[in-house]
Amino acid sequence: MAFFESSVVLLITVAISSFISNLVPKISGTYISLIMGIIVGLIPLTNQTVLSFNDEIFMLLIIAPLLFFEGQETKTYLVRRKIKNIVGTAVILAIISAIIGTIILHSVAGISLALALIIISISTPTDATAMGSVSDGLILPTRVNVVLKMESLFNDATGIVLLQAALIWYSTGHLALSQNISTFFISAIGGIVFGVVAAGLLILFSFLSLQLF
Repeated sequence: MAFFESSVVLLITVAISSFISNLVPKISGTYISLIMGIIVGLIPLTNQTVLSFNDEIFMLLIIAPLLFFEGQETKTYLVRRKIKNIVGTAVILAIISAIIGTIILHSVAGISLALALIIISISTPTDATAMGSVSDGLILPTRVNVVLKMESLFNDATGIVLLQAALIWYSTGHLALSQNISTFFISAIGGIVFGVVAAGLLILFSFLSLQLF
């Protein structure tokens, strides 16, 4: 019953958010959804009705399918052509931006560098759907739009490693650079290997299915 009530509140909130987005097309629907979420959280009745956030369910049922379908729509030859831009934006630019953002947040808010890095890492968009929703209503040059979409499919490793580094730093008081760098390469290379193997198995399965049936 609690799950049903929570789902009804969330669905009504999404419907209202979508309705307002259609009325104000120049404002990204993501920001309107965030405002609606804050309102739901501030009202005691709706806040108590909605179930607590479960990160494992969210990753399994929301993030994984989104990344899968976004990856399916990505053309391989575009990735090969834009690999330098992808590495530059998904890794180098992401790290530089995180460092600058951490220093600014530390200076303005007066919080520790480790906590500032946690906040910056969490606020990093990690998929093409997030990028598309934020840029909704904006007119972007084709080249910029392509590069950002490609980058958003590959910045997961950077964001996760930055968050892991920040959490270790916050809990231990020490920033383990060598451990974090090795974790990054393991995540990046492991993701590539797993993706290639999974894609190969899916192609093989499809080929065998066509031969048999």
